Amino acid sequence: MTQSKLLQVARTYHQTGRLAAAEAIYRRIAADDPGLKAVVFHALGVIAFQQGRHHVAADQIAKAIDADDSRPEFHVDLSHALQHVRQLAAAIAAAERATALGERSISFLSHLFGLYLDEDRPGDAIALVERMEADDAIGADPAARRERGRMRRIVGDAAGASYDLFGALADRPALSTAWHQLGLIARLSGDDARSVLCYERALACAGPNPDLIFDKGLALQRMRRIEEARACFREVSFVKTYTMCYGADIELDFSDLDIGPHRAESVRQRGLEAERSGRDIEAVALFGLASSLMPKDRRGRQDLDRVLARLGKRRVKFQFLFHPSMMIATEPDMFMRRVQLGQIPDDLLVVFLSGTRPANHTLITMWRRQLPLLVDDHLYYSMLEALLPGLRATVGLLWADLYENYAHPASHAVLSFTSEEMERGRAGLRRLSIDPDRDWFVCAFARDLGWSKRLFSGLTDTYTPFRNADINSYRLAMQHIVDRGGTVVRIGAGVE
Repeated sequence: MTQSKLLQVARTYHQTGRLAAAEAIYRRIAADDPGLKAVVFHALGVIAFQQGRHHVAADQIAKAIDADDSRPEFHVDLSHALQHVRQLAAAIAAAERATALGERSISFLSHLFGLYLDEDRPGDAIALVERMEADDAIGADPAARRERGRMRRIVGDAAGASYDLFGALADRPALSTAWHQLGLIARLSGDDARSVLCYERALACAGPNPDLIFDKGLALQRMRRIEEARACFREVSFVKTYTMCYGADIELDFSDLDIGPHRAESVRQRGLEAERSGRDIEAVALFGLASSLMPKDRRGRQDLDRVLARLGKRRVKFQFLFHPSMMIATEPDMFMRRVQLGQIPDDLLVVFLSGTRPANHTLITMWRRQLPLLVDDHLYYSMLEALLPGLRATVGLLWADLYENYAHPASHAVLSFTSEEMERGRAGLRRLSIDPDRDWFVCAFARDLGWSKRLFSGLTDTYTPFRNADINSYRLAMQHIVDRGGTVVRIGAGVE
């Protein structure tokens, strides 16, 4: 079979998901035909990326570029792989090379825009948006104009963003994401009444959407329409997408969550008090919030820089622990593994924030022994509201390269129980009539529709219904354990 035929077979395997077979043929071609190295190494990099092996993907695609530097798609894919291993400067360089070679797709430009923000280069992000303004192809595509409008909003160009978004709506009036972005622009300009109208138009186009309902609730709360705000928050179990707290009724005094610019100075004063009391991490968060609320007042930023310098840091990013279990366990663990592997810059302080109603209080307690973690409802929701729309927001900072870091020989888990926690666990077993010194037991966890019903409070769970399970499907295994003298303990909350 000729090399071109082999390449065709490999591509067919690749496109149909038979990655191992495709990889074997690609490697055979690379060994036999140097003239196809660029294409084959790129394909091998794409396969590695699809498998979550992002370091390998970057290495393979770099080899493809060594063989042929003229293909913009190679540089685009290299940029994505480097982003996943948090080599952001190199990812930007690859993306800029792709731009020089003619790559102009809106998804790619949005990727480059995000890289600039992640690297604290807002000037380059603004310049990119300005270059996009002259692109007639973007102006002719409603979806592209909506994305450019979103980018303009983030860099503070409210007028330009509104122009793009209304232009997109002129061609596609039911484009709910454009209405959502217009609502965010109105919110940032202080026009909460107009933001509510925009969110309602978006909901009319998209149907029940937790993010939209949440943003509408925030606007109503700032307008002091507290009961309507409560209704919105309860409809999504209070910030479903962001906090994922258990229970439909979370009794917070929403009137105390007013974080408008007039509160900026009081937030700064709280930061000064925290600094005087030696609570530097709390001071960093409060000064970061204050500087976000009053960007034209340099005092908040100066306060922040002062505390960071004392801590030996130059930059700070905030990581919100949103999900009731997965992110509470995974995000901090991935951060610690990245620290072990030298992937977190020495000058960067990462501060984790959690509300006071996590799904697993023990995990929160254990993580507080290992890393900067603030547990404070008011600060958490205030930071969430103030930072997510702006340049300083960093969400999902630590997700990249999950499996590689777990498998890395220099990466290891850091959590352990104290002797007091061990004794508390043993006492709990005794209350279940399990002798911790003699008996053995197995924990069974099966999330079911009861979790979704409580969390989504009447909304359809369109995000993760595939994760639900039927506890009855475990019966045979449970019976086998019991027959062998063990005990089965079902763990979890909110089950049917």
